[in-house]
Amino acid sequence: MCSSNFVHLHNHTEYSFLDGANRIPRMVQRAVELNQPALAISDHGAMFGCMNFYWECKKQGIKPIIGMEAYIAPESRHKREGRRDEAAYHLLLLARNEEGYRNLCRLHSIASLQGFYYVPRIDREVLREHSRGLISSTTCLGSEINQLLMRDEFDRAIAMADEYRQIFDEGCYFVELQNHGIPEQKKCNEGLVRIARDLNLPLIVTNDAHFLCKTDAPAHDALFCIGTGKLIEDQNRLRFRGEEYIKSYDEMASLFPDYPEAISNTLLVAEMCDLELGKTRNLMPTPDLPEGATPQTYLRQLSEEGLRARVPMADESTWERLNYELKVIETTGFDSYFLLVREFAQYTRQQDIMFGVRGSAAGSLVSYSLGITEINPVEYDLTFERFLNPERVSMPDVDMDFQDDRRDEIIRYVSERFGEDQVAQIVTFGTLGAKQAIRDVMRVMGEEPREADALCKLLPKAPGLTFELALTEPNNKMKEADQALARDSADFRARYNNDPKVREIVDLARELEGLNRHAGVHAAGWSSPESRWPKLCPWPGAKTARPSPATRWACWRSSACSRWTFWA
Repeated sequence: MCSSNFVHLHNHTEYSFLDGANRIPRMVQRAVELNQPALAISDHGAMFGCMNFYWECKKQGIKPIIGMEAYIAPESRHKREGRRDEAAYHLLLLARNEEGYRNLCRLHSIASLQGFYYVPRIDREVLREHSRGLISSTTCLGSEINQLLMRDEFDRAIAMADEYRQIFDEGCYFVELQNHGIPEQKKCNEGLVRIARDLNLPLIVTNDAHFLCKTDAPAHDALFCIGTGKLIEDQNRLRFRGEEYIKSYDEMASLFPDYPEAISNTLLVAEMCDLELGKTRNLMPTPDLPEGATPQTYLRQLSEEGLRARVPMADESTWERLNYELKVIETTGFDSYFLLVREFAQYTRQQDIMFGVRGSAAGSLVSYSLGITEINPVEYDLTFERFLNPERVSMPDVDMDFQDDRRDEIIRYVSERFGEDQVAQIVTFGTLGAKQAIRDVMRVMGEEPREADALCKLLPKAPGLTFELALTEPNNKMKEADQALARDSADFRARYNNDPKVREIVDLARELEGLNRHAGVHAAGWSSPESRWPKLCPWPGAKTARPSPATRWACWRSSACSRWTFWA
């Protein structure tokens, strides 16, 4: 464990879209460099990055603290009226344990499905119902308590703080101080210290970090303007102060010399948080089984019956292959997976819906015997290990393509089969590619769209093209395709090297390249665990005619978050 006496408890990553600029691996690495023993994630109204963050912290050897800066409605979450800036306050929530994590997921799901008005919102009513295992604080200037203090309504502010104190478990509500050199913060901090003293509440300090280092402030400012639709030169817009980064212990201590306990209390919060998410891996719904059967015995029975039916003259080596595959499947624990996929294949055939299976699943004799695939892998000498390798265990992937105009029937069947609250669409993220970053940066710099078009046209049309490649001279160490792209980017490099304005634009765009820009719903993937989704993962209401909400885990493809996924 590291030795610093401070932990950042209030941080925004790129999953606070067009507001946070912290890339998770670099943010965690920075905390490690600063010898900080733990780090929190608290994106605005979202938990998209929580799993990636959790496993990145584990990988780099510090404690992950999973949280969210929730939006809380002034009154009821069901009340939808007023301006955007009146729709919600901010509230920091951190998961202390597994119960807290599940409550955090529930709160976010409720906020999205019941309280959405400009942003996903909870209210104090639902917070009371799902507060166990959570840590909270007075949060930032955007909180209700700070807003009251800014209006000199101290009595209402302390009453509100006392109400929140009673909502959370004993010792789990903190008074949060911030200092970015903003006059309003100085005023609020004076009132917050009084509240802490009068209610006997512990103090903590945070930096509400939105970017990594002080030098990243200009790029973050451009990103924020992209998100708010403002020009960088606009003097009347909302601005950050350039201080909202991952600071060292010394930097934070120098900002709060009168409150050393508020610094050390961040360690106390980190010690209070003890969440292990490994318990939620490899979640699988239960297939239909005959009475007295197990997934293992039923899979073997169906596979043997299917092989006899489909290959009546199967020789000894074919039966050995089937037994080998069944043994690997049993060892890896994926018996239920094959039975579930068989259910879908069986249903689509019964409904006369056309479908096909592509990819490495064709190498499985079990899949062929179950009627999932139509190719005998023995006949075509296809390898099972490409599909399921006992040396490198990962979730099998049967890609099923269904008749496009009847796809909704399949999805409806899946939802009815497992339950509406146990089936979810998968989230996908749109990122800032090189050309999009140029267009966005030039827009907030006040440049004409035609100028952005002209600069973008100097970049070759190629998926995955990066600034790094476009600005590198072609050389023999490159792959052939990369050499071609580098050659085709010669005019772009020339403009960059010879035009200071273009260099300024591209340098800003390079800082933003690859950041998440927005979230959407994956075109094909659906996922179903063994228990209801809102206990495991928050989900918003999908803005689509499809019958089920979209999940909010960013790591839907990650082996660190394996679960049963259905591609339709």
